[in-house]
Amino acid sequence: MGSVTTTLSTIAFSVMLLLFTFTDISNTYGTSTYWLGVVLSIVLFAAASAKSIFSGDGFDKRIFRTLSLKLFFLGIVAFISWAVISGFIYKDSQYTAIKYALKYTAMSSIVMVFCFFNVKSEFLMKSMAKVFLIFLAIILIIFNVDVFSKMILISGDGRVGLSIAYPGVIYKLAMFLSLFLVLIYAEAKSKIYLMLCLFSGFIISVDGSRTALLWIIILPVLVALIARFYRFKSVKKMSLLLPLFVLFVGFLSGPITKDYIFTNLVSGSSFYLNDVDKGIDKEGDVDNKEAYKVLERYKDHDLTRLGMYKQGLEHVVDEFPFGGGLMSTSVELPNGDKMVVHNLYIQLLGDLGVIGFFSYFLIFTPVFISMYFLYLHRDSITDEEKVNTLAVISIIICYLFKSLFHPLSSDITDLGFVLVALAVLIKWNAKYDTSYS
Repeated sequence: MGSVTTTLSTIAFSVMLLLFTFTDISNTYGTSTYWLGVVLSIVLFAAASAKSIFSGDGFDKRIFRTLSLKLFFLGIVAFISWAVISGFIYKDSQYTAIKYALKYTAMSSIVMVFCFFNVKSEFLMKSMAKVFLIFLAIILIIFNVDVFSKMILISGDGRVGLSIAYPGVIYKLAMFLSLFLVLIYAEAKSKIYLMLCLFSGFIISVDGSRTALLWIIILPVLVALIARFYRFKSVKKMSLLLPLFVLFVGFLSGPITKDYIFTNLVSGSSFYLNDVDKGIDKEGDVDNKEAYKVLERYKDHDLTRLGMYKQGLEHVVDEFPFGGGLMSTSVELPNGDKMVVHNLYIQLLGDLGVIGFFSYFLIFTPVFISMYFLYLHRDSITDEEKVNTLAVISIIICYLFKSLFHPLSSDITDLGFVLVALAVLIKWNAKYDTSYS
């Protein structure tokens, strides 16, 4: 019976994470169908993990007493409440505030499921790897089998994605799991994680996300800091350097694949040229393929974003200390278009003021509590436990870094993996929380 429930848990968890990644299938099958799949996968996972929900075998009431969970829910409630209140104060943001409140309430159920039922971190690690393998298999089949070539989308600035994961979406799983995979390999020494590091760099390069590029550039610094502060006993330096090197090799292979796509799939065949900025999908040909190479995106100096931050900070000052309502921190681009400022921290201060800013960050306090406990007990915790916990922490740190260049999101592709990671850390923190025992 145990193997059956484990299998069901694995299937449900894998389906859930894949749905978090391939959110754009909702464009084909409808938003209602998509969210029905998400909800069913969560329910199936909870049912399998709990063993017997009615007898409460998998349910742990003590988790309610832990500081991490209290701070998480305090943050969620405070953030949602203030967003709704500001929505009624500023009538223009009322609909947006209610929409965000409903989405954040629904997504917090993911944390509840993982916190309340017995989910081992080892299960999470193995399942994450399996999900990434399935993700890679789907992408490679689409890239290499002619019948699926029409699923390839190319944005106006040359970013590559799929009709089930648009350019600007497809890179997220690879980015969130990049440091995660490096750390897991360092402890497990499995070649499968090296392969996943290779493809993580490859997907980031093919998508062309500049945020993800900056992330992998700072990865060596983060790895060095982790090794310095957390005192690994059995993890060797080479075990940390090798997966980093492989990840960079994967990134450098991206332009070769991009050239192949434009030469063999774009030229002489129908494809979808997706202009993300204008929301237009059309069939056609690219005359100037040089303009669409992935490295061209990194050569362009984006002064527009610096101007965006300046206007955003001016709005923060004008609306301090309570903010001007959700999505009010918009800026005018050189072409006259309006856009929400692409910096979560500036946007939070401008939209929801000091209250919204600090309540949002209460949601993420479990990660800092985990880092503190890891440092405090670094001499007694095994290397395996350190690596597993740091790998989960890395997912949330990646999201917080990404938020420097992206606005506030209610998108499951951004927050799905983060919420799962938060739940795992809340449970891990309970081991060192005296109120739990």
